[in-house]
Amino acid sequence: MAKKATIKDVARVAGVSISTVSRVLNNSANVESALKKRVQEAVKETKYTPNEIARSLKRKNSAMIAYVVSNTADPFFTFISRGIEEVMYRNGYNIINCSTNFSVERECSLLNTLYERRVDGIIINTVGNNDAEISKISQNIPTVLSNRMVSSSDFVGDFVDFDNVGGVIKLTNHLLELGHRRIAFLNGPIRLSTAKERQDGFLEGMRNAGLEIPKDYKYLINTEDTFSMQDGYDAARKIMTMDQPPTAIIASNTEMALGAMKYCRKHNISIPGEVSLCSFGNIAHQELMYVDITHTYTDLLVLGNRIGEMMLQRIAKDGASQPNREVRFDTPLVLGDSTKAI
Repeated sequence: MAKKATIKDVARVAGVSISTVSRVLNNSANVESALKKRVQEAVKETKYTPNEIARSLKRKNSAMIAYVVSNTADPFFTFISRGIEEVMYRNGYNIINCSTNFSVERECSLLNTLYERRVDGIIINTVGNNDAEISKISQNIPTVLSNRMVSSSDFVGDFVDFDNVGGVIKLTNHLLELGHRRIAFLNGPIRLSTAKERQDGFLEGMRNAGLEIPKDYKYLINTEDTFSMQDGYDAARKIMTMDQPPTAIIASNTEMALGAMKYCRKHNISIPGEVSLCSFGNIAHQELMYVDITHTYTDLLVLGNRIGEMMLQRIAKDGASQPNREVRFDTPLVLGDSTKAI
């Protein structure tokens, strides 16, 4: 194996000092254009590759922002990541997308690895149960929470999400206005702030209509760990095989809505003929589906942009010295053809 070129090799080929090479590699302004060109040609000739870890340690930043989510394959996170990247890339930062695969242990391990690698900031959509670890890291690295809160007074950072309560109230009111009373709510793990808030919205919407929901309400389904399509499928199977199935379903996210729709399609349950269906959040490539799902609109790119902007502000102003901030985006109701009056 050929020996890897060093900065000394570049300096020798270019006929300059090592410090000159270093200034060129770090884009220093005080280098003559002729010298800069010689160094750049020497870099090409020697096939020199800078050691980015060593460079980041020297200049005390990595130009890397980590985006930690439960599932990078979920379009929800993909669009948010695009929004973050639009802002960060323009300002000289790159994004590392990390998936925890819904694992508390993997999330904890990832966070510690990112801390050791000295990333400049961490954006996290936590799977829960890592509040203490996230709070500890947030005191040393600029941190922004995406969509899920951390319940700890020690957390230092920002939080960006949609209006979960208000969005689900709109969906609930819509179904109530259509005459539905047996409304199912398919929800994720109640330990997560998104699931808790969306469930609160459902309960409040029903209460406002004079319908008190008991603790053992059979049409309220909470999953154990995830908000996945399979969860939606399994929940739909449970409620639609009851002696008295619901006349309408609210899915607390788009993956669960797709799962419920898949179950109904497979078992010839007409939407909205036999059951109305609506979703918190807009579904990617909705126009390709056989039914247009009524939903609350969530602009993921705008949310991602705001997360990126807040991260830049926290980096620039020394994150630990800034007060915590919270931003919520409205979720307007978008009517499709998946709900009908009864």
